[in-house]
Amino acid sequence: MVTLADLVALAREHGRGDDPLIRQQIARLHCYLQVGQWTALRAKAESAAGDQAAGAAGASTGKIAQTRITKLAAEIALDIVGTGGLLAGADAAEGGRFAKAFLFARASSIYGGADEIQRNIAAERVLGLPREPSPDRHRPYREILHGLGRRADPGSANRGS
Repeated sequence: MVTLADLVALAREHGRGDDPLIRQQIARLHCYLQVGQWTALRAKAESAAGDQAAGAAGASTGKIAQTRITKLAAEIALDIVGTGGLLAGADAAEGGRFAKAFLFARASSIYGGADEIQRNIAAERVLGLPREPSPDRHRPYREILHGLGRRADPGSANRGS
């Protein structure tokens, strides 16, 4: 992961420390980091006070914030380093560290619960919005499979089909 301190040092090293666009991006990242920390503290306090739903929703919004932070930090690093930052290997900028961070940042929206699912949790538990409609919610799983043209055969997984 690329940290805020890494980005400040990188901007200075590459002569981009006075670039207003880079400075604005780093300031935006700093704001996201602060808000993320405050959100995590609020979720922890709500959970400790016994409000488990608010604590879980805070964890969801914290995960979404962390995804945004990870992606933004990687993008800023590539903006500073330039196209050479997309290379991998020993001859790449910083040994390909920023290319790896950029590619990894995309995965962060999936691991730990996809961002879309985390948004649904926050919408339902914090905003009180209704659940998404699910036409098959009250149907047994075997009927859903049958409707898709498949058989619900518990032994089929053992036969490799």
